[in-house]
Amino acid sequence: SAITGDDSKVLANVLDIQPEVVPDAEFATYFDLSGTVEFIRNLLLAKAKPQAAEKQQPPITVVVGLQLPSPLFHYAKRLVNELTSLLKAAADEDEQVKLAGSVQLRLLADTDSCCVDCVTAAHCGCSAVIHYGDACFSRCPHLSVHYVLGCYGNQSAAGRAVSEKLAETILSTVLAGQDCPGKLLLVAPGALHASVLLAARDCLVAKQPSIDVYLATPNPLAGEADRIEGAARFLCGRWVPEPFFNNSDENPTSRVIVHVTTDADSLLGLAVALAFLDIGPVYQCVCQPGDSAIKLDRIDTNRRFKRRMLLSSKAAEARRIGLLVCGCVDSLTPTLDYALGLVRSAGRVPYIVSVGRINPAKLANYADIDAFALIGCYLRALLDSRDYFQPLLSMVELERALNPNRQFAYAYNVDFSDCLPGGRDFVEPPFPAAGPAGDGDGESGAEGQLVLRNGNLQVALPAGNFLSGRSWRGLDPQLGATPVAQLEKGRSGLAIRYDSEDADNAK
Repeated sequence: SAITGDDSKVLANVLDIQPEVVPDAEFATYFDLSGTVEFIRNLLLAKAKPQAAEKQQPPITVVVGLQLPSPLFHYAKRLVNELTSLLKAAADEDEQVKLAGSVQLRLLADTDSCCVDCVTAAHCGCSAVIHYGDACFSRCPHLSVHYVLGCYGNQSAAGRAVSEKLAETILSTVLAGQDCPGKLLLVAPGALHASVLLAARDCLVAKQPSIDVYLATPNPLAGEADRIEGAARFLCGRWVPEPFFNNSDENPTSRVIVHVTTDADSLLGLAVALAFLDIGPVYQCVCQPGDSAIKLDRIDTNRRFKRRMLLSSKAAEARRIGLLVCGCVDSLTPTLDYALGLVRSAGRVPYIVSVGRINPAKLANYADIDAFALIGCYLRALLDSRDYFQPLLSMVELERALNPNRQFAYAYNVDFSDCLPGGRDFVEPPFPAAGPAGDGDGESGAEGQLVLRNGNLQVALPAGNFLSGRSWRGLDPQLGATPVAQLEKGRSGLAIRYDSEDADNAK
């Protein structure tokens, strides 16, 4: 019998989303209206320059996408109206901007991702994207991106109160005692960086001048001096000053990292704990801008590292590995190509899976996949797999499992781009990890050819042959082809002895 449902229930489903409230006095600062208008103005002038030499060219139209997360989407209409008014005022004041062309603003809805949605932007014909909310700052080489992190004014009373309380908490816990560290690094999401960390650093330096306090500056907030290679390292989408890593003291607690967040289960906290695993102890401080309560705990980095290595051992045992694409960023293509070659060269069967926003129910449909490797940014790649049927591992764990030349090290590189060919942590596998050769798709005529793999001649069969040959193929409704069955009463009782069995025995 066919199992169907009412489609109207999907449309009537109400999502439980808590909208974020921004005070009217802080609206322009929070959404960075002046900086956004300046970015669009410069983009319009840059697009119009190539056509300036050609005469009688019509004004150009620049399409800019606004990528808003769900908690901020209720401000979409007001945001578009404010930006439209400011852009019109800028065109009236500057004749060059007015002659250059016009701007169209388009909303990219349903994008809770920390990554810039390059695919949707391409479908909308966007020349640039304004990304609002927390971000992973993944590189988008073919798209102009302006990040609006949602920062309140630095001089707000709530921001000053939290900064002072944060400094006092760090002084009384992390920096207290005889084993006082000499260097302290503060890491926070972009919104807290400008509104809390800057003032907290000033308080710490004033009260404890013997300690060097450093900030991990988010990429869009870093100046040109912070981006110079050699003067800073790029970790977790942030620039960390190089002097923080220079350690002349052999004491492992001489350097301390404090992650400040509003969410205790933030993936950024896990990424920071793994990225600075071999640097020093990592603390997590949970605070809210409007609340004076602050909770600071030390992160058990050893436990988290052992859990990631357990996932790596499961990848070593897997025969069929699903490469789960979890982002829409152009920079994921080299990682996907390398993963395909690595899995195939190791004698495993890879499957490329793209299901949009992942959840346990979706991935449970792929019961034949032994393990999934997440192809995404450093935040999405660290997704917890406790609620999933198959283990979810990052490319770091997959590469450690399938590359025998990779020696074990008590360190974790959250940014897998460093492990790709040409990266600083690249270790060449004993077999070529380039794209596969001879895996026909049925249309090219290469199906069933003999190819050389790992020094042996093997028959190259497409991976789809395995799926087509299994006995169970999932739910097949066959609407209209099968009669509707009458519902019958099922069994009840314990599996060792159902109630119906007692009735049958009595007869």
